[in-house]
Amino acid sequence: MILGDSITHGANGDWTWRYRLWQWLHYNTTLSPEFVGPFKGTFLDDGDPNTEFDTSGKYHAGTDGVFLTTSSGHAAYWGRALAQSKDTVSQWTRDHQPEYLLVMLGFNDLGWFVTDVAGALANTQKFIEEARRAKPDVKFFFANIVDRAFLGGREDLVKNTKEYNQRLPGLLQSMASSRSFVKLVDVNTAYECRPEGCPDAYDGLHPNPHGEYDIALAFSVAMVQAGFGASPLVVPFCGMSSPYTCPF
Repeated sequence: MILGDSITHGANGDWTWRYRLWQWLHYNTTLSPEFVGPFKGTFLDDGDPNTEFDTSGKYHAGTDGVFLTTSSGHAAYWGRALAQSKDTVSQWTRDHQPEYLLVMLGFNDLGWFVTDVAGALANTQKFIEEARRAKPDVKFFFANIVDRAFLGGREDLVKNTKEYNQRLPGLLQSMASSRSFVKLVDVNTAYECRPEGCPDAYDGLHPNPHGEYDIALAFSVAMVQAGFGASPLVVPFCGMSSPYTCPF
């Protein structure tokens, strides 16, 4: 089960990095991946204030039908924070019984003053504890927070993102157990997005088609280190022979 915010949820017509990771697992490992969760679609933004979770958006027209029918489940939502997800992860884990949780949360906590670095780390710990309360042997691939193109006056975001990412590995290592590993996913390094520029995003934060691949690449690296497949995802280039449709 993949949990995240808008970076993971995707907007109407996106491929999403979830799909690119599924492609890698489906075509390049011996696994038969099944992504599960309470939601299926992307973010449509139909303007209806009565829609609590707007997940009726479509994927890109070229998306594999196998993914759409068997593996488009997820637990990502636009604007989601760790502060919220720590309170829902137990129920979602109990409902869907995933073997692995792939988590990419935290930007909204620091980006929109939900909490400070200490609070975000405390919520990270609580998130892991709550998931284990529902399924003690669930395993985690937990991403650090991406940088974004600089927002005027937001030096705090640059500083806090760096501090959270520096402290996160120690926290995750301290929470690992023989039944429930907790692996760091270094998305911040793989995702080409920095305060001085963000070529992987269409708006300074949210991934364009290349950025979707780079996030999936980061998760695939961590998963190979944990024994999934022989080699990480290869980000394709136009004209390159590949099972992927070139998005550029």
